[in-house]
Formats: sequence, C-alpha cells, structure tokens
Amino acid sequence: MILLIVGLILIIFAVLYAVSPIDIIPDFIPIIGWADDVFIVLPTLIVGLWLIFTQGLDIIGQIDTEKLVIILIMIIVIAFVALKIRDSSLRKNGKR
Repeated sequence: MILLIVGLILIIFAVLYAVSPIDIIPDFIPIIGWADDVFIVLPTLIVGLWLIFTQGLDIIGQIDTEKLVIILIMIIVIAFVALKIRDSSLRKNGKR
C-alpha cells in the first residue's frame, strides 16, 4: 500500500514539474532546456506508473501489466511532446 502512495506522489511531482514554468535549465535554451524535462519527467513517470500498476494490479487481480504500462507510457510521451510543441509554437507567435 505504501508503494502505491509513493507511485502516486511521483506521478504528481512529474506532472507538476512538466507544467511548472520553473525548470532546472530554462526551456528557451533549444535542446538542453527540453532535455532536463525529458530526463526528469519521463523516468519519474515510468517509476511512478510501475509502482502503481504493480501494486494496484496485485490488489485488483490478473491483468497483463506489461501491455498496460507500455500503452500508458506511450500516451504520456505523446502528451508530453504535444505540450512541448504547443509551448514552442506559443513562444514563437509571441503569445506567451
């Protein structure tokens, strides 16, 4: 049960870091600025999801966890890339 809560906290931290305007390396530095987001948010999400699904599915029952985790990671990566593309287009158009 504790690992389930830790996984949830990790996911909340990753989402808050991704949407926060405060970064370790600012995003206006083209590649390096985005790299810190990728190297902090993605591993944190992966570990958090893994903790939630391994612990949660032990409680729920037998579901193919590998396929479910892969699908969720793909959804998160696509959403993360879409947010970054939107963010860069807003900056380019001067709306941010």
